[in-house]
Amino acid sequence: PQPQPQPHPQLQPHPQPHPHSHPPPYPYPQPQLQPHPQPHPHPHPPPYPYPQPHPQPPP
Repeated sequence: PQPQPQPHPQLQPHPQPHPHSHPPPYPYPQPQLQPHPQPHPHPHPPPYPYPQPHPQPPP
């Protein structure tokens, strides 16, 4: 019996581009968009050498 011809491999479709944006190609620098740290919700003591404010007693 004649050997069955091997079927051609199915052409794989090209991968679709990712939905998220890609970084720009080099040599362009990568922009670092780091968010600034948010201040803490609780108040911090004043930095030294400033003295700590004491509550004044009522006159």
